[in-house]
Amino acid sequence: MKFLSPKNKLIILGIILLIAGIFRFWQIFQIPPGLYPDEAINGNDAWLSLTQNKWSVFYPENNGREGLFIWLIALSLKIFGPQIWAIRIVSAVIGFLTVLGMYYLAKEIFKSKPEIIALLSSFFLAVSFWHTNFSRIGFRAILVPFCLVWGFYFWLKAKSSSLQFKSLPYLLFSAFILGLGFYTYIAFRFVFLIIFFLVLVEAWLYLPRFQKIYQREKRFVPLFKRVYLKDGWWKWDAFFLVIFFTLLPLVMYFLIHPADFMSRASGVAVWSAENPLKELIKGTFKTLAMFNFAGDFNWRHNYAGRPMLSFLVGLWFILGLILFLKNWWENLKNVFPRFKKEIDQVNFIKQNLVLAWFGVFLLPAILTREGLPHSLRTIGVIPVVYLWAGLGAFWFLEKIKKNKPKLAYILLILILIQPMTENFYLYFFKWGKNPEVAGAFRQDLVNLGIYLNSLDKSVQKYVIVNEPGVPVPFPDGLPMPVQTIMFVVKDQKSKSGNQGVVYLKPEEIKNTAFKKPAVIVLLKDEEKIFFQLKQMFPLEKTGIKNGFRVFWLNKTP
Repeated sequence: MKFLSPKNKLIILGIILLIAGIFRFWQIFQIPPGLYPDEAINGNDAWLSLTQNKWSVFYPENNGREGLFIWLIALSLKIFGPQIWAIRIVSAVIGFLTVLGMYYLAKEIFKSKPEIIALLSSFFLAVSFWHTNFSRIGFRAILVPFCLVWGFYFWLKAKSSSLQFKSLPYLLFSAFILGLGFYTYIAFRFVFLIIFFLVLVEAWLYLPRFQKIYQREKRFVPLFKRVYLKDGWWKWDAFFLVIFFTLLPLVMYFLIHPADFMSRASGVAVWSAENPLKELIKGTFKTLAMFNFAGDFNWRHNYAGRPMLSFLVGLWFILGLILFLKNWWENLKNVFPRFKKEIDQVNFIKQNLVLAWFGVFLLPAILTREGLPHSLRTIGVIPVVYLWAGLGAFWFLEKIKKNKPKLAYILLILILIQPMTENFYLYFFKWGKNPEVAGAFRQDLVNLGIYLNSLDKSVQKYVIVNEPGVPVPFPDGLPMPVQTIMFVVKDQKSKSGNQGVVYLKPEEIKNTAFKKPAVIVLLKDEEKIFFQLKQMFPLEKTGIKNGFRVFWLNKTP
């Protein structure tokens, strides 16, 4: 597209970033509604870290969580206070910066082709329902595509146009970002498979040169100097050393607490099933089908069951994948089993990076057997999906442009408007206002917390925890749903943040000396417990507040 002058590229990129910002920040105070307990515990741990100096590289509660996202939330809470949106705005900022990184990564990968592919790829990511949704939820997994995009961008930048690394600073910064990625989400650990695969690809491409050097030198010292030092293979060691030292605090933690290393992963792994092979095949089919046919059915992750890609973007994704594989195969034929003709080695490495990236980051879902298809566990493939969508859309437009250039520009406008309007309406109006979403994010618990906040400080507040969930050591091994209430009722001036709330398990009711005046609320309505309270306090009464029943203790029985 000839209209892409350097100035116009910057203007278009600015518009894309503006759109990305609107998708990620608009109505962040209201959408999504509620506060899911998994988000709330991140906020609670961040608050404890901030107010009580309880920092950790790994937080073992709730099946274990890496620390980076919680540290970032702590910074946000320090600036904005303990607000629900202060948790989610961290994800929004990370998602926004990932869109910017997507543009630069696509420019590096498709360096020999027009920059419009990079603009298309970043635009499709900017308006993606999939990425937008996780950019507005307080889940640490949003850091995975961010670290992958920026980490591999600087890795490619370090290579420039040759097989050997040319820029050591870029390489080391890449290693640092990829090292930080291990502090994000358990699925990020699969990145080592990509890195080791890249080492093998580079070694294979280097083999003919090594053979020539070996035939000439045939002695260890000059061979070492020529290969390891002059040809720069030592830079790989520098790369791994930076990753190692970045990882060292986390490694030390897992050496002391080995049980935390796998945490939840071992419980949902495919090999724990009765028929692992059957589960593996089924999981692979469901995961591959989620892009275009049937997506994640969890309302927190998706508009339940809808394909992860809108219709047109899904077509560009398939087309881009086919084009990419075709080009990769042409290069592969000239590399294996031996060189037949000159190829662009750096381009071949880029192709293998992208393919390995896609395949490896499908594994966190394929190797599990719960909740498939699972768009959260496969969040690492998002950048590759939109890289291929940008390539597919560009190829289609170029074909049209050859015969009908004016039509190509009209189609370009439609290609941009269709997914943008569809996903905007889907997210902010259909999904964001759906009662299923409010239920999935536990708006009821937020309402309960708001009611407790509205009570006078002289009123003792009791919460009966009559819902199951993963027990959390703080407070007192209570199930996870309590975390939402704990965050909502936080007092900015109180380090404990409890505001006098007492949490009781149902079996503790009969042995509790209730103070008065007081109010007793339940996580979920249960007639049996209200009947028990009525027997204990026959003169007291119940009422409805914020959509749930409460039990008041205002008089001495």
